[in-house]
Amino acid sequence: MLISDHIGSFILNPLVGENWDDFGPRFPDMSQCYSLGLRHLARHCAKRLNMKLREGTYVAVSGPSYETPAEIGMFRKMGGDAIGMSTVLRLSSRGTWGWMSGNLNNYESGGGDVKSAAQSR
Repeated sequence: MLISDHIGSFILNPLVGENWDDFGPRFPDMSQCYSLGLRHLARHCAKRLNMKLREGTYVAVSGPSYETPAEIGMFRKMGGDAIGMSTVLRLSSRGTWGWMSGNLNNYESGGGDVKSAAQSR
């Protein structure tokens, strides 16, 4: 799944704590954290390779347990397409440095859908 946005309110933001001005702003703008240009490139490459590429919103959770059916239902209603534990943490750090980011995640359980990995086994 090509990530176009995320919901990361369920995890501790890695930027919490002492601010080191040398690394960038305390409150980076996350509204364009998934580069439109890199997403366009990913869609173009997938098309050339005749690969199916889903695009959607990633929901970040702390883990390390799988989600309950109620949590999965809530994430769907919030607009989530996939659930994971680490992608958003790395992206938040990159945002403060001003790096462009394009994220492709492979989901073997649920095929990129908001679905618990435990439920698909």
